Amino acid sequence: MPSPTLQIRSSCLHWVYPFRMKSKLVIKFLLALTFGAVFGLLVHQDQEKWHRLGREAFLAYQSNQFDQHTATAAGVIIFCAVFALGLYSLYEGVAFAILKLVTHVQTREPSAPESLPGLN
Repeated sequence: MPSPTLQIRSSCLHWVYPFRMKSKLVIKFLLALTFGAVFGLLVHQDQEKWHRLGREAFLAYQSNQFDQHTATAAGVIIFCAVFALGLYSLYEGVAFAILKLVTHVQTREPSAPESLPGLN
């Protein structure tokens, strides 16, 4: 008889995978949603900051950024490529780690219930 902890985990996993999709697809989908939510929060905070500081501060900052970074387009392209590669590696690494954790929980055999003294 499986332990109550394993039964709870099984029911939770059944709730997470209602259509019996492959674990890897579900994990990647949930991870993409999480990364999207974090990115959305960061963009929202940035918009709130510039809304608070005003139009002139935003235009001065953008003018400074343009003068410093757009003059060297090759550097910007290389930076963006390295940043995208790093972000993709982070995404795949986290997805792989969660996949290994979920498959470990799913495939783990339930341990034999320990006999309690006085119940035998």
